[in-house]
Amino acid sequence: LRELMMLGKLYYAMELSPQDERWETTVLDAPSSGQALGLLRMPFSARQTFSGGVVGREAENISRLLQDHRATCAALVSTPDHLSVKETMDNAAALVGLGIKIGGVILNRFRPARFNANDVKRLMLQASRSHRLRFPAHISSLAMREIKRAAQSSQALGTLTRHISAPALVVQDLYRLDGLSLVKQICA
Repeated sequence: LRELMMLGKLYYAMELSPQDERWETTVLDAPSSGQALGLLRMPFSARQTFSGGVVGREAENISRLLQDHRATCAALVSTPDHLSVKETMDNAAALVGLGIKIGGVILNRFRPARFNANDVKRLMLQASRSHRLRFPAHISSLAMREIKRAAQSSQALGTLTRHISAPALVVQDLYRLDGLSLVKQICA
């Protein structure tokens, strides 16, 4: 019942603490999807198992809070890879089945298309004429892989937005950035 106790603390902070001690927004950064679903299913299971007692009443209160679309919503996070997208859609369906609102989907490590195959062909043509570009075949291979990553990102976004009725937020893959420069880029 550890999960129920943790959600009970969240319920207390949101509903039972004195008004002047409540936060305007409370975020539960849940564990990975399988564990998060187990955590969120617990009050519904406990409500059925312990229906008449103190535990059952507490589980009922938590269940009601989780299903209150004005007070609670879930934000799902995915990456563009196929397994993560499928898992995110499965989790969305499970949450909706529990009556929990999906407030948004975050697609992390999104790779935008910065160039296309025609750009790579033009670069290779110029390289063959000037002979100044070293390792043109390797550069072409890397560029084509980047084009595939961008296409996968775009497909993932399309799949998520078609299957989950919630706003989507894209967070670009910001490799080689950290600290303040990373924060500034995310907030831009």
